[in-house]
Order: sequence, then structure tokens, then C-alpha cells
Amino acid sequence: MNKNHLPADWHERQKALDITRSCIVQAPAGSGKTELLVQRILSLLATAESPEEILSITFTRKAAGEMKLRLLQALEAAQHDQPPAEAHAADTWQRARAVLARDKELGWQLLQNPSRLQLTTIDSFCAFLTRRMPWMSRFGDQPKVTDDPAELYSKAAETLLSRLENGSVGQESIERLLIHLDNRLKLLRDLIIAMLGRRDQWLRHLVAKRKLQPRQLLESGLQLYVSSFLHHLNSVIAPDMYRELRALALFAARKLADEQPGHDLVGLLQDAENPESLSQWQTLSQLILTAGGEVRKSLNKNNGFPADKSDEAVDMKARAMELLQSFRQDPAAARAIQDLRRLPASSYSQEQWLVLEALIDLLPLAVAELQEVFRQQGQVDFIEIADAAHKALGSAMAPEELLLQLDSRLRHVLVDEFQDTSYAQYDLLRCLTAGWEPGDGRTLFVVGDPMQSIYRFREAEVGLYLRVCQRGLDSLPMERIVLNTNFRSVKPMVEWVNQKFGGLFPAEEDEVRGAVSFSMASAFDRLEAEIPVSFHCFVGRQDAAEAETVIELIRQAGEQDPGGTV
Repeated sequence: MNKNHLPADWHERQKALDITRSCIVQAPAGSGKTELLVQRILSLLATAESPEEILSITFTRKAAGEMKLRLLQALEAAQHDQPPAEAHAADTWQRARAVLARDKELGWQLLQNPSRLQLTTIDSFCAFLTRRMPWMSRFGDQPKVTDDPAELYSKAAETLLSRLENGSVGQESIERLLIHLDNRLKLLRDLIIAMLGRRDQWLRHLVAKRKLQPRQLLESGLQLYVSSFLHHLNSVIAPDMYRELRALALFAARKLADEQPGHDLVGLLQDAENPESLSQWQTLSQLILTAGGEVRKSLNKNNGFPADKSDEAVDMKARAMELLQSFRQDPAAARAIQDLRRLPASSYSQEQWLVLEALIDLLPLAVAELQEVFRQQGQVDFIEIADAAHKALGSAMAPEELLLQLDSRLRHVLVDEFQDTSYAQYDLLRCLTAGWEPGDGRTLFVVGDPMQSIYRFREAEVGLYLRVCQRGLDSLPMERIVLNTNFRSVKPMVEWVNQKFGGLFPAEEDEVRGAVSFSMASAFDRLEAEIPVSFHCFVGRQDAAEAETVIELIRQAGEQDPGGTV
């Protein structure tokens, strides 16, 4: 990079390096995220009173190790008087020089004491907190954190279900759930195991004091989801398309009223127009979709379009066919109508509620059994360690001594791969930054890419990323910065991805549904080249054949470029 060839998002990158701002940065693959984080940390160190004021958190030990290595390499390079020729490297060099001056002034000796740089994984940080306050975090000896807690969940579920035979608390709830599941005990066990792996999402709602009763609480969640979806539906289906759909549906309803009075479309004749009504949209969808969920290719008397030769009938059928063609040509609108079919009701029937009530009674008992398994095995999962760390800190309204100590020392928090944050980790971050306000000298800087959220097995929730983008973190506003320059891939590759993936993502972001929109990238390398993409397709699952094809492609690449890497 030279000064005459700056990336298209150069000004956005400079905003991200303003250490007075709290920011959430969207940094897709190949956008130089690690370099940006290193430069931000160097800028903070250059003004800090001590290195311990800055906490940098990532999700893997490899990423934390790479970040520390890049920081130390930058400081070592800054000991030389000659700056690098490339603009981005020279920028890093200048910032590192300022850190060395601060280091010398305050006697940090970072190159001799790199452990003073707080770059750690989220799990290591949580473990550190629980070691500092073992009684409050409910751990004595530090337990081992397992990557695969399935066996622990299984033991807890099986112990819980044994209550069916010994008449313990929970027996009636187990019986009710088994009746609902046609007495399939293994299925109930598997469902309990799955819920234990997501307990950070629901447990706080069951045990916290609340004004709403459990049924009201759960139904309010359903209503929020439905309302959010209807808002999305009305955004992707243009108003004129909706008006045309309703006019055609009313025409069909009048035709059906005599011969098929029980047809759902006939009900539209009594309903007032309401684009926010779930039931109305579900009725309208019958005119668009077949029973199998595909956009209709034809209409007949069963749909309200008989073989009538009158001018009105011919005109209305032609308009209806044109509307169906519009849906076929608009994948987003068609997908929204198809998703409508799968939308849940916004309230529970009495039978459904009895099953849910049994589950609500049973799940806290499952958690109690799991904690006993943790104690016996000397192992915990990531959710437990994060919850323990949260207990060690307390809350903003009732802080523990450890939180007060951290609050007096910690001034800047940086989080990498923020799209892979779970509810438990999100709550921990809220606790760490409780009371922070704009302009008080403390900053939160998070980086991620919602388009590549992958840690579902760690209960990551990309909706949390979207929440912070839209609302900040509690009382702390976060400025959203989007990077779009790709330094890693050649221009044809970037353009191919933009073209192919742009239509696969939803048009609008939605926190409730975890819907992430696609962000176009811009290649830094402007050289033209052949499109470096090829397809190798298989029918069904053919693991061995796929592996053989990959090996052959690697062999060919090695022959073409012996010095290259794969």
C-alpha cells in the first residue's frame, strides 16, 4: 500500500483508531482486522498509565497468541530508526514508537515483560475471575472446562429421568411430557440435553423475579417474533404488490363464496384490511403458494379463478398470473411468503401450555442435576464458567469487591470475533462496562463480522451483535463502522462473491430473527485475472469422493505453484 493507493474505507479505519470513541467494527474476512486491532492497542498503550488498563479478549488461544506476537513484533521493529516503506506498516511503526517512548518514561519494560499485555481468551478471562473470588463464584478448586460437555448433559438428564421410578419431585412433569411424546423416553432425554446446552438463554427467565407470569412471558416473546416478521414481510413486499394481492384475493373470495363457503379466502370478505394481521397474511399466502410451498404456476376455479370468459374474469386472471410471475422474479418476497407458512402462532392452546408448564417445572431440576454432575466430575462447560465469573463480579447495582477493583483499573476493553458472543459472555461484558459513559475516558471496541458467525456449538447468538449495532451496550453508545476493503483476495474473486452471495442474505437486518444482510466488499488488488472459482458437484453425500477430489486439487495446485501454500 502506498499513499496514492489507499483503501476505499481509509477514513473509516481512521475513525476506528480514534481512541476516544467506543466502536463496533464490521470487519469481513481479509479486511486487515488483526492489523487494525494491533494499531488500536498500540494507540491506547501510548497514552495509558499502565498496560493493565487495556484488556483484549478473543475466542481462541491461537488468535490471542497471534495478537500478542504481532504486538511484540511491532515494538521490536519500532526499535529501528528506519520506518517501513508501506503506508500501513509505517503507520503501525509510528504508533509502536510512541509506545516505546511511553514504556521508557514509565519503566514498563514490555519487551522484557510481555505478560503485562492483557491479551486473553474469553474462557481464560472467566477462569481468572473465578480464581480471584472462589467462594462467590461457587467453585473451590478450579474445575476443568470441557470443549465437549455432551456426556455431562447426558448424565444429568438420565439422573433426572430416573425420578420417574422413585417418585421424586418432578415425576408428574416427566409423566406429562412422556404422554406428549408418545412415551419416547430417549426423545425426552435428548430434548433435555439440548436445553441444558442452551440454559444461558432461558434459565435467567425462569429464576429471575419478574412481573409477568411464565405464560405471559413466553407468549410476549412469540408476539415479538411474529411482529418482527410481519414488519420484515411488509418491508420486502412493496405496497402496490400488497394492494394488488388483496384485490385479487377479494375477487377470488367472491367467486368461492357460493360453491366453497368454507374456503379460507372467503373469510377476507368479513375482515377489514390490516397488513399487520398474521391471520390475514396467512390467508393471502394461499393465493400465492401451492400446498407444497412453491409459487403457483397456474390458477383454476378451486383458487377462485373459474374458466369464466367475461372481461372482468379474464382481466383478473391475467393480473393474478402477472402477480405470481412477480413473486417468482423476486426471491426475497417469495421467501418471505414461504417463511410465513412456518411462523408460529402468537399464543398457546391450553394443551400446549400444559406441556410447556411441565417443561418449566422440570428444567430447573435438570440444571440442579447438571451442577451436581459438574461437582462430581470436576468439569464444567463454557456456560458455567461464564456464569461463575458473572457471579464473582456481581452487578452494577450490587458490585462485588472484584468488580470494584477492575473498575478502578480497567479503562479499555477490546473484543475480537464479537459475532460469536453468547448470552453469558454478553452479560459478562455488560457487567464489566456497567456505568461507563461517553467522554469519561473509558472505551469499548468490538470487532466482528456477522456474515461469518460460526460458533453455534458455543451458543453464539448473532442477534447480540445486531443489538449492539442498533442500540449500543446498555448506556454506552457504540459507533458502527463498516470496513469493506479486502486485502486478501484478487478482484475477480471478490466480485464473484459479491454477485453470488448478495442475493442469498436477507435484505434487512433483524435482531429478533438473527437476520444478517450482506455487505459488499471491494478488492484492494485492482489487477484483472481469471475468475478463480470452479465447482465440483456430487449427488447426495459422498464423503470419500469429496475428500479424493480435494486431495487431487491440492496436488494440482502444488504442481502449478511449488512455492505456494494451501
